[in-house]
Amino acid sequence: MNIWKYLDIEPTTDIAQIQSAYARQAKKYHPEEYPAEFKILQNAYKTALQYAKHKKTAAAAPPQRRPRPETVEAKQETAVVVKKTPARVQEAEQTHTDVSAARVSYDFSEIDTYGDREQFFRQFHLLVYNPYLINNVTAWQIFLDVPAFAELFQNNDFRAAFIKEVCRLYGFSRETLLYFDRFLIRFQKAKQQPENGAWETDDPVFRRRKHRHIRLSFLSGSGFRNKEGNAFHETIIASFSRQGRTIDLNRRKDVGDYLRSYLLFAAANEEKLERFYWKRKYSDLKLLASCCAVTIAALVLIFLDEWQKDRAYKEQQELFREEILTQQEAAYRNQYVKQKAEEDMDRLLQQYREWEQGNGE
Repeated sequence: MNIWKYLDIEPTTDIAQIQSAYARQAKKYHPEEYPAEFKILQNAYKTALQYAKHKKTAAAAPPQRRPRPETVEAKQETAVVVKKTPARVQEAEQTHTDVSAARVSYDFSEIDTYGDREQFFRQFHLLVYNPYLINNVTAWQIFLDVPAFAELFQNNDFRAAFIKEVCRLYGFSRETLLYFDRFLIRFQKAKQQPENGAWETDDPVFRRRKHRHIRLSFLSGSGFRNKEGNAFHETIIASFSRQGRTIDLNRRKDVGDYLRSYLLFAAANEEKLERFYWKRKYSDLKLLASCCAVTIAALVLIFLDEWQKDRAYKEQQELFREEILTQQEAAYRNQYVKQKAEEDMDRLLQQYREWEQGNGE
């Protein structure tokens, strides 16, 4: 990643120009809207200032004269002088010489890599972009055990930045996240605990993703999903095939060899691999959205079917209830008619008896 590209200027030692470029670019990358880009811009600004200051210091330093070839007599005189020089003075002169030499020999040709920290994140992203490596725990073991990178994890801020980057990216399996968790715990020392008492592994997003048990297998395929990606992978494999080797990414030695070869190829194809990665994410999201839509449609159909069945059942129950009520009403009506008829018969019989008794008298 090029610091001058982020500052949008040509390489320069003019501090005022660097500051103006930083102020101009800071308006584009607001820290709330683009936190990652703004942080990179800050690092680029600081590195550019350091570059300019050291270049000016190196230019202002007096040129070192090449020592003349010494004769035997001159060597003897020098030896005599050294013997007469106190030990303390010799040590101070030697220290001054070492510091001056260190300043003059400081090399800024690799300044655009931002050092080991930026080199780590660059290679970290390259591993994430490769579907064959993103969830290969052996690959992460080899990568994170690099001595230069292991020293970076001694810093709390670096580990926090690593966790945020892990949470920002997608495609990690639960097994990989648990390995990251175990790896980071090794560097958590009680005397370096943050003021708020929360380690980077206590990040709520990381904890939620780490303890997620559901994993959709069709979204975690270990392979590129386009012709360009497959061709890139085949190019790496072909380099081993020419050596008569077959790469098995389940063997640690083969994983290490593949990882080294991949990083060499990927350095020149970083933008292409990044594009493959995000396209794979969007295709996965589309596939997931389609699956969700199909699932929701199926649930709606099931719900409608159950609702129709329930409605039909209720209608049947209502008809049955009406039929029962009709039958009961008919029974009540018949009983009423029968009772009324019996009462009428009793009344007529009573009147007949009374009539007979009246005629007998």
